[in-house]
Amino acid sequence: MASINMPFKRKYFKKTPVHIVENHDEVLPFIYRCLGSKHLPFEGNTFIHLDSHPDMLIPKTMSADIVWNKDELFGDISIENWIMPAVYAGHFKRLIWIKPPWSKQIPDGITTFFIGKHKQSGTISRRKTEARQPDNHLRTERPRVVSLCEGVQLGVFLISGYTIPIHFVSISGTHCYCIYFSKYQTTWNLDRFN
Repeated sequence: MASINMPFKRKYFKKTPVHIVENHDEVLPFIYRCLGSKHLPFEGNTFIHLDSHPDMLIPKTMSADIVWNKDELFGDISIENWIMPAVYAGHFKRLIWIKPPWSKQIPDGITTFFIGKHKQSGTISRRKTEARQPDNHLRTERPRVVSLCEGVQLGVFLISGYTIPIHFVSISGTHCYCIYFSKYQTTWNLDRFN
């Protein structure tokens, strides 16, 4: 979770890679491959997730240290909890969830939360920075029980006008995209997210 000061000479793909997967968590190995091959920075990326579910649960019993062993990590995640381990590892600094009107798990808006290692259990935990009640969907802890906290921005935006379930995963800033979605295009303003 601590910042790793690695020399980074950016590489570029000749063609943008597109990977089609069945389960959402199966895209994470492709993202990690881009991180390992230096087509993406190791940390601080923006992650755009277009789906009817946020997939942002935290694995309840997974040790936070597993994020540093990709083979073990890929075996422990599933479709509902594959994003937060990569956030804890520092690979994603900003999350954007584009959701359909029927998705009510997390309210629309931009918020900041902290993610870190629980001091007693050694698992990944998160806490909100606002005083309001935490979202039921994302498990939170009091600040004093979480160590090595890192602030992360979460933007949740409603999109309407489509009926086909879509899943789109993108990492911006380096022109590397892992995409799986139906025929659909959308635009949104990311200026307010930076």
